[in-house]
Amino acid sequence: MTKSKRNIFFISILVIFIIAGCGNPTDKKAGVKTDVKPEKSKDVVYVNVQVQLPTANINADNENNKADSNGSTGNTATKEHENRVNSILLVLADKDDKFIACGEQVSLTALNKAKGTIGTVQKIDKAALAAYYKPDGMLDEGKDRIHIYAFCNPTNELRDLFKEHFMLKEWIHKTENITEDANGNIIRGETVWGGKDHQHGFLMSTADRASIEKNIPRKMEHWEKHTQKNTPFNFSGTNRQGPEQKEINNKGNIWVERAVARIDFKDGSRNGDQTYVLGNDEANATLKVKLTKMALVNMSRDFYYLRRVSDDGTNADALICGTEYRHGPQTNYVVDTDAAIKKGITRNIDKGYPFKDYFNFCLGNYEGGNWHIDATARSQWYTSLISKVIKNNGKDYHTWRYVTENTIPGIEMQQNGITTGIVLKGQIMATDKASRKLQDAIANAKGNPAKDPILYFYANTLYVTWEEVREKAFLTEETGTFYKAVFGNTPKNRLAIKSNGQAAVYSADKTSPDYLWQKWHEQNIDNKTLQADFRKAAKKAQFTLYQSSTDDYDAAGYYCYYFCWSRHNDNRNNNVTGPMEFAIVRNNIYKLSVTGINRLGHPRISENDPTPITPDTPDEKDSHYLTLSVEVTPWRGALTTRPD
Repeated sequence: MTKSKRNIFFISILVIFIIAGCGNPTDKKAGVKTDVKPEKSKDVVYVNVQVQLPTANINADNENNKADSNGSTGNTATKEHENRVNSILLVLADKDDKFIACGEQVSLTALNKAKGTIGTVQKIDKAALAAYYKPDGMLDEGKDRIHIYAFCNPTNELRDLFKEHFMLKEWIHKTENITEDANGNIIRGETVWGGKDHQHGFLMSTADRASIEKNIPRKMEHWEKHTQKNTPFNFSGTNRQGPEQKEINNKGNIWVERAVARIDFKDGSRNGDQTYVLGNDEANATLKVKLTKMALVNMSRDFYYLRRVSDDGTNADALICGTEYRHGPQTNYVVDTDAAIKKGITRNIDKGYPFKDYFNFCLGNYEGGNWHIDATARSQWYTSLISKVIKNNGKDYHTWRYVTENTIPGIEMQQNGITTGIVLKGQIMATDKASRKLQDAIANAKGNPAKDPILYFYANTLYVTWEEVREKAFLTEETGTFYKAVFGNTPKNRLAIKSNGQAAVYSADKTSPDYLWQKWHEQNIDNKTLQADFRKAAKKAQFTLYQSSTDDYDAAGYYCYYFCWSRHNDNRNNNVTGPMEFAIVRNNIYKLSVTGINRLGHPRISENDPTPITPDTPDEKDSHYLTLSVEVTPWRGALTTRPD
């Protein structure tokens, strides 16, 4: 911004308006009047508030405030548009959070970059304020202590709460809804991250309970000296009422936080190509996986305008704008809008939770009473190419997208079906240490699952054909697990491996994969029923089957999936889930990076998976597939410049 433009900005006239209906109640019960005419200056009072944005103090010598290659500052990597404030809605409520009055300012006083504060002068309807006082213009003891809530960049839905008078009584419990399709288009609600260009600003709401408690004059007549915008009543400082009146001390800014969280991602592979050698023995490894896509699943549709906490994650005795205890002996939960239904469901979550009612990008497809991760489910996910997310630069964290709050009441219900997660798609590749047969099968795949070889994974070994599987199993003991998994109860002396012109003799156990493979492969290879019978038996015997595929972005090949669940408060024990361990909480940055892959992931086709992901799979269970670095950082990056 040039100097001339800056001067023009700071001398511009404040444009202030009241939300239609703000402070125009319907009846005495609601605490507002119905016959309020468009106010003249004598019909309003002015109030001043300093809003503390979720930022860090600027310090030129602080390494955490220096810009990184992502055009951001510090480890929190906060961007300019994430601090933009275009308007502030101020709501006055009594100590029980019943509505008193409100106002909104859309052109704001100068931002204090050093302190991260912005001032707002609000016009409040005097009649609405007077309705809070007794007929004699006085307040009873304690009634002069009220609550002040600030909302930066309020959505139209939030504004509408104060237009609809019947909503005023329960305004404090209202929620925002965001319904988004798999392409990121908003179907219902508004993007509380400021639209696609972020120019509308992030919805921010009061964050600290201590900052909401303010005092007002005990007598209505004392408001008369605040009827001009240059003499506002100060909700963030001291009000000297004169020698005959008691001084009112409202020192302290109102702290706000963004209503959503952010997910950042960086390439954690050794060579910066999103490719990982499986296991710890890289020198002798035969397989590697290249991560190609990442998908967001289970993003909440609804969230409270104001954060709330409780001891058990339910709304009973929830404290609005209360503090979340992240670590240490004292723990609590951030309360979600669907806490009651999450708390009430049984362990068989897929029978008791309406996934599509509460989530965007549902993990599974729930139709006809059955839950599956299939092609329909994958089409629901919000999917991105990893190369675009990291901008082909694996050295730094890059912002992927913004997400709404999603928490789960209690420990036992932290399960895959209702936890926000990230699904990573990986292409299976062979190293030069792999067998020629395996290298050729992977390299020559055409993406036709009916004609390309099926790959069989068992006990950390990947086999290219069923003939290879049975040859290896034939060399093991009859009483061994691998032998029985392949041949069932058929003795070895009744089998023959095809070699040197000798005809193969397959298992006589009709339930074994070997018997069913013969039925399918040698009798009618195009018979889908016979193939399905074989695959079902192989899966039951703990074989993981990988079939080739292709799509608009991925080349023909063999792919697998890794399911990662958003950790919030890690207890550093991968065998025990702790309070709020898996969650998304507003105004946090979740920095993710895959640092290693231990084994092949889940197959693309769930029917080929002996350990499929189900809605009630515990969030802690899948950690052995890969190593995911998760850093949760409070979203308090430094301010750079005042929004235009």
